[in-house]
Amino acid sequence: MNDTATTISSAVTTEAPFTLPHTQETPLVPSPVATSESTSTTPAPQPLRIKKISINGYRAFPQYRPHNFEVSLGDDGKNLLLYGENGSGKTSLFKALRDLLNRDLKDTAYTSYQNIFDIGKDDNITVELTSGSPPSFSWGVGTVHPSIDKDKTAFNAFTRSCFFLDYRSLLETNFVHKNNANPNLYTLLVGTILKDVMPPGSRTIRESREILSSALDAVRSYGNSLNQRNAVAAAEKMTTALSTLIPNVVVEANIILGKLQPGTIINLTTPTITYSNGTQKKDRKYTGESIELLIELNGKPIPTPQHFLNEARLSAIALSIYLAGAKFSRAGRPGILVLDDVLIGLDLSNRIPLLELLQNDFANWQIFLFTHDHVWYDLARTWVGEKWISKELFLVSKDTMAFDRPELRDGDLLAKAKGHLDNKDLTAAAVYIRARFETILSRVCQDSGIEIKYKKNPKNISADNLWQGIQSRQRTRVQEGQSDFITPQLMQDVEQVRSNILNKLCHSASPSFTDTEVQYAFDIITELSRFDFNKR
Repeated sequence: MNDTATTISSAVTTEAPFTLPHTQETPLVPSPVATSESTSTTPAPQPLRIKKISINGYRAFPQYRPHNFEVSLGDDGKNLLLYGENGSGKTSLFKALRDLLNRDLKDTAYTSYQNIFDIGKDDNITVELTSGSPPSFSWGVGTVHPSIDKDKTAFNAFTRSCFFLDYRSLLETNFVHKNNANPNLYTLLVGTILKDVMPPGSRTIRESREILSSALDAVRSYGNSLNQRNAVAAAEKMTTALSTLIPNVVVEANIILGKLQPGTIINLTTPTITYSNGTQKKDRKYTGESIELLIELNGKPIPTPQHFLNEARLSAIALSIYLAGAKFSRAGRPGILVLDDVLIGLDLSNRIPLLELLQNDFANWQIFLFTHDHVWYDLARTWVGEKWISKELFLVSKDTMAFDRPELRDGDLLAKAKGHLDNKDLTAAAVYIRARFETILSRVCQDSGIEIKYKKNPKNISADNLWQGIQSRQRTRVQEGQSDFITPQLMQDVEQVRSNILNKLCHSASPSFTDTEVQYAFDIITELSRFDFNKR
């Protein structure tokens, strides 16, 4: 193993025959490897996105009367950041999307997936799209799965843009290979990650694998010379296709991995698949179906990496392989990424680089990011800002319902404040207004590079410190005769509410806020949240 592993660095840095030049300013786009979709030179149409998800009677979701459970993402199909405790229905939502948008689903009977405690005749899953025809895809009781519908061309084209990844999938690159010297990723790469990639001059990997399997079935049934030649030819073509593709995937995976875990380099061995003939049917088989994962850490080959490396590094390696595969499957075009708790193995310091990666390298993709970690959810919500829709999923129990059911709460702090304000719960409304104020300040200071007083523990950086930094930036702009960083009127309005509603000390005792005070603070912070600091 060591003799092979020592060649990782040179293989990674020199073998890139089908990738575009890469710089820090221009992310690599693996365009030369295509999918089975058209590769016309005409401008590609605006990518389809999901604008609404509707569920009724699926796994953790019982029947919703009179309306279905819905997640609305706007007419342009925004990204979704979703928090949900374990058991809240988060993974059921992930599986609902994955099962509906799966053209390889084995059991297409919807009754196999219904909520067993609350079964209805109109149970279904539906996704509405931002454009195109048909405008939606549905599957439910009494209707066939779109993958077996007579007209499934549009469905197949759309599902090729969808990629689903959960924590269990990450384990397929490491933990499940605990008894091997090095993980063999052949089945994972060929059967899942790269199945829709079309290497130059070849079929998709999926099609090549089907031909490989059919040729083996034929030669096992009739071992004549023609079938033997077909089996040999199928093995040679798959070997050629993977030999072309794998080195390029390695290059892209290492670019991603370098942003998540610097100092870690991977390589994937290219297989040499051959047909082995025999007199007995069981002896007629393919050999060489192996793609080993080799890893270097700080220049040193790592034997049995699944046992040696920590969970954060193994998770980063797995993510880099899956995300590189997603890029190649789309041949440079944007798609849809649905990620369920893929951050479990990463601590907070390792999660921010992934979020940056998704926002930069997958900027035009629609991303669904699910997590059960509320601390991380709050941090990520501040990081992504207004460009994403943030929601929280909770199990709700009411006297009028026979079963607990998942329901969404708006992750928007101002929406929560408005709800409490309408219910005359002024204290709760003030808390959410102050929390929104603090997240705005944190985002503005971070995005605008505003200097603030150093604190050893970041938790000790107060809203006052952040606000003073913004005020200092404004004073500097005025002194230098530049345009305002924040309008004087808005700054004055914020100052008026900082002494009470936005003052943390005023929340520690028994506050006596008035409707007028809280409503005024709500209006000012709403205006502040809409103010575009990026243009200043």
